[in-house]
Amino acid sequence: MKLFNPSSVFKKKPDKKKSEINGAQLAPYAAKYEKSAVAEAFKILRTNLQFSIKFNEPRVIVITSPNQMEGKTTVASNLGVTFAAANYNTLVLDADMRIPNLHRQFGMENKEGLSNCLNGDCDLERAIQTTPIDNLSLMGSGPIPFNSSELLSSDRMIKLLEELKSRYQLIIIDSPPVNVVADTPIVSTLSDGLLVVISMGNTRRRDLKKTLHALDYCNILGFVLNVTRRGNESYYQYYSSRYYAARK
Repeated sequence: MKLFNPSSVFKKKPDKKKSEINGAQLAPYAAKYEKSAVAEAFKILRTNLQFSIKFNEPRVIVITSPNQMEGKTTVASNLGVTFAAANYNTLVLDADMRIPNLHRQFGMENKEGLSNCLNGDCDLERAIQTTPIDNLSLMGSGPIPFNSSELLSSDRMIKLLEELKSRYQLIIIDSPPVNVVADTPIVSTLSDGLLVVISMGNTRRRDLKKTLHALDYCNILGFVLNVTRRGNESYYQYYSSRYYAARK
């Protein structure tokens, strides 16, 4: 397998001024700073995915990482924003039912969501929320269940995704870290492929090897290199100047 090779570093930190869309503050960087280098990097990532997967039918892409705090949720939300901006009817779905965070990226509630649907407690209309961004909807994880692996591997999950694919062109799933729980390999079998987020300075080589071993039978589309720290500053940078579909 190959990792893409960054050819440049974003050296300028964008203006910190707050950005609002339809009165709601948004965390996804691509929504706040549409002309930033980070937003452009996500556009390049979107283009590479369009070359890797034919979008002539609804697609499901899983975003994961080896461990926690490596940026997978940020990648999932920003990639959703970027596809929505290209007029793809997009749903971002939080399948990390152990430590859900996707709803916080959009400043939305998580009272009802995926776990409710899989338990038969509510229907899609109640579980899906409309974000302030055109063409982008959100389904949060819902209340944290005690049996997330069993729910994700159930027939209800299969039927749920089929129903969602009848409504959306693209479903982006924020999945738990691979090395922490067994949920991601389960979800990946229902998807068209995975993106693995690795964090420069945080993801260790042995952790990445363990992840690749766990995902051995999965369709890994590629890797996203995430830089979350520089000096004393904490912010996100994405290197997408080159991207390779993963091949064995």
